[in-house]
Amino acid sequence: MLYKYRELNNFGLRLLSNGELYFSSPDQLNDPLDCSFYPSVVQAAVERVAGKKLDKLEEILARTVDDKITGNTASILEAVENRVKKTGILSFSLTSTEPLMWSHYANGHSGICVGIDTEWFEDFIEQEDKPNKLIGSQLVSYKERPDFHEIVERHLKRETNGRMTITEYMFIDIVMSALRTKSKHWDYEQENRIIRQEPGVINIPGEAIKKVIVGKKISDGDYALVQTVLAKPSLAHIRLERAEFGENSFLMDIRYV
Repeated sequence: MLYKYRELNNFGLRLLSNGELYFSSPDQLNDPLDCSFYPSVVQAAVERVAGKKLDKLEEILARTVDDKITGNTASILEAVENRVKKTGILSFSLTSTEPLMWSHYANGHSGICVGIDTEWFEDFIEQEDKPNKLIGSQLVSYKERPDFHEIVERHLKRETNGRMTITEYMFIDIVMSALRTKSKHWDYEQENRIIRQEPGVINIPGEAIKKVIVGKKISDGDYALVQTVLAKPSLAHIRLERAEFGENSFLMDIRYV
C-alpha cells in the first residue's frame, strides 16, 4: 500500500471523488533543497576533488548533451539543470502511522491519508514507460549531503582508465541523483516517488483507492463530508479508518471505523 496525505480541501476532495493526483514541478516542493541543482556550485565542488585529473574533468564537463526530452543541447551540468527543472514529481509514503506526516501534510492531523493499491502503481509505471513519459520510479535516498561529486569522480575514473566514454551515463546518473536524493532530515517521510517528464494532473480509477484514514483531529463536519463522498457506489469498496494516538507509542494507531 502507498499512502497520500492530504488536507481536506479541494485537492483532497478531488483525490477522493475523481482520483486526481498531481505531478509537482521541483519549485513547488515544500523542501527548497529537494531537486535543487546549481551547475556552478556542483562544478566547484567536483573540481576540489579532481586533483591531477582536473584537465580531464574540465574537458568532460564541457561536452554537450543533446537531451531529446527537453529539446536542449547544453553542457552536461547545464543539461542536468534543464532536465530537473522540467520534471514532474508524484510523492507517496510507505507509512500511514508517522505523526510528522499527519502534522505536515494532513493539516495537523485534521486531514486524510489515502491508501492506494501498489498494483495500480506498478501498472501505471508500465503504461507510462512505454511512451517514454517516465523518467524513474523508486524510493527516495536520504543522505547527509548531495553525492554529485562522487558520481563525477566515479565516471571520471572509468574514462581515465579507458573503459568507456561516459558523457550520457554521467548525465543520467546526476539527473537521477538530483531527483531522488533528499536530506536525511526528511527520512521520516519514507517517500516513494514517481518522476515524469513534465508536471501535470492524472486521474486514477476509484478501485485503485483501497482505504481512507481520517486524522485524529478531523472535525465532525469534515468527517461527515468524507462519509458522504465514500457513499458513492463506485467508492463503496473503500475501507474507512481513523488514526488514533497509539498506546505506549509515538506512532499513530490506525483503527477500522
